[in-house]
Amino acid sequence: MSITTSPVSALPPMFSPRQGRLEAPLGKPSSEDAFMAEISKSPAQRMQEAILKSMGITPEEYENMPPEEKKAVDQKIADMMKQRMEEQQDTQPGMLVDQVV
Repeated sequence: MSITTSPVSALPPMFSPRQGRLEAPLGKPSSEDAFMAEISKSPAQRMQEAILKSMGITPEEYENMPPEEKKAVDQKIADMMKQRMEEQQDTQPGMLVDQVV
């Protein structure tokens, strides 16, 4: 007497046979989704997030700021971005490199 199981029912619940990849548990983005979201950002967006992080501000905190406070933070970010670009140009003329990973 042999017991047969279908190959699909033997797979872990996180495996999607249609997509052929593991999916993250509900409520958590998969590492592939997180990677795709990160690489879809422009260099300016990544630089802005890095500057916010250096200021101790999370993206969620930034989004919940009142407009006048957000405007002040935006001005600081613009100043810091300009400074970083000028520093980069001073060290390697003609080169602008996104070093935030």
